[in-house]
Amino acid sequence: MALKKKKKKETAAEKQEKAAKKARKRKELRAKRYREAQEAQSKQAVQEAGMAAGRPEAESGNGTEERMESGVPDSSRSAGEAPAPADKLEIRSADIVCLAVRPDQYPPSDLPEIAFAGRSNVGKSSLLNLLTGRRQLARVSSSPGKTRTINFYLVNDRFRIVDLPGYGYASISREITGSWGKMMEDYFRSRPNLKAAVLLVDSRHEPTPQDIQMYEYMKYYGFGGLVVMTKADKLTRRELARQQEEIRQALSMDPGDRIIPVSSLKRTGKEELLETMRQVLGL
Repeated sequence: MALKKKKKKETAAEKQEKAAKKARKRKELRAKRYREAQEAQSKQAVQEAGMAAGRPEAESGNGTEERMESGVPDSSRSAGEAPAPADKLEIRSADIVCLAVRPDQYPPSDLPEIAFAGRSNVGKSSLLNLLTGRRQLARVSSSPGKTRTINFYLVNDRFRIVDLPGYGYASISREITGSWGKMMEDYFRSRPNLKAAVLLVDSRHEPTPQDIQMYEYMKYYGFGGLVVMTKADKLTRRELARQQEEIRQALSMDPGDRIIPVSSLKRTGKEELLETMRQVLGL
């Protein structure tokens, strides 16, 4: 009589590997569903643009989708006509006008504002210097977490860039961390002229729990939807694309939310971010 084989008991390593495979499959399925939703949304946008112009949408791959994604609809011109140059945001002047920790220290709410937030040492100061063309407008500190005030910069005498203090640095005391939370809440609740808030994340790493919390905080007050990946030059094009997908999933971003990779070192992504700022600020 044949002996019944004993079922081999799984080792802890085998169980861990099996769980990891299942997690990868779930992540791939979520990514596939997200891509399908994006493709459907893009196709619908192209169709609506063609209908608005009274002509069928172009399906020959002539760049219509790219123009739609950049906010310049193809239906704005007739066939054979050169595209009209869009208004371009050029920063000619930028000066710090106020450092504040309380609402009574803020400048008047007479100009539109766009705020930038991110983890300490994410490269926020370098990004602001890149956007404004000023090397020392925002000081690049060797001590992460040093900026503990809300810094207001007047740009072109038309709007303000607001540099929010960094978060997540281990050496900052609990007392300072607690005051930071109140400072953020006071700012988001009391600025009727705040048009958008930008979350900065390091392109080399997954968003931290603090990044996720900050993004949820922004969305709660109606200012989420725009994320900048800093230090994009540190990744290859393939790694950058994969990391964008990871960030979207980690932050539970909506299909319409936007990610812009930027490198302050190689100066890439600057024009795309400036154009997005122009649109949200209504300039």
